[in-house]
Amino acid sequence: MLDVCSGGVHNATAVYDEARIRDRSRMIGYGIDARRQRFTNEAPYVYKPFLKSGEHFQWSTNAKEAIHDYNLLDLVFDSLSYLTDPSTHSTGLNRITN
Repeated sequence: MLDVCSGGVHNATAVYDEARIRDRSRMIGYGIDARRQRFTNEAPYVYKPFLKSGEHFQWSTNAKEAIHDYNLLDLVFDSLSYLTDPSTHSTGLNRITN
């Protein structure tokens, strides 16, 4: 949902740009590595966006500290779409009602 404007339960209304989506998706990488460490006989899941970007995540004590308040970056959408429109940034949302 690139460039969608929305807000979550724990976070303010914001535009979900590439940087925010990438930052929030770190949890996927940490989760994959945590499972790899726990289930050593399994082939780890390969998340294609990380394969493409070359990003690698290692679950550790430092990673656990680094994800403090990760929920503040939650990506939340309801059944309606939200569009980014500079004229609506004061209210934050421009709801489509078709």
